[in-house]
Amino acid sequence: MKKNRFLFIIALATAIGFSMTGCGDPEGGASAAITLAAIQGVTAPVSGAAPVTAITETAQYREEWICYKCREASAKRTIVFPGCEATIKDSAAYGLILLEGYGTLGNWDISAPALIRYGQLTDDEFFVTEKTARAGVTIKNSSRTQPIVMLRHFSE
Repeated sequence: MKKNRFLFIIALATAIGFSMTGCGDPEGGASAAITLAAIQGVTAPVSGAAPVTAITETAQYREEWICYKCREASAKRTIVFPGCEATIKDSAAYGLILLEGYGTLGNWDISAPALIRYGQLTDDEFFVTEKTARAGVTIKNSSRTQPIVMLRHFSE
């Protein structure tokens, strides 16, 4: 019993230590705080106001905010229509999860698997750096009938 309590205290102290250190600048400089207000095109939510969810819709793709009430994290659903190609630009880095479809993301193949076996690698999760997001990522839908649906998540 004492051993389990000791391991719990060590694990808790380690978790607190990691949460307090944060992500510093690898060159030893001060970390810069990024807020939603600092990200171009992101409007902070207003309590009681009707949310603005549609960001962009063209003949090639639709993009909409799906998680926007939290200042620390947000998400967009991006749909690239069948047979279309779209270049998406953002002013912040993001991770993405592919929910449906197949094609390419830049020069990477992407596909949403219907079944994943233990140990199998998939092409459905990616991270886009801030530099690449600002330059724009081209998403090409290779299907004639199925859209590409992805969730892109941002965090402070």
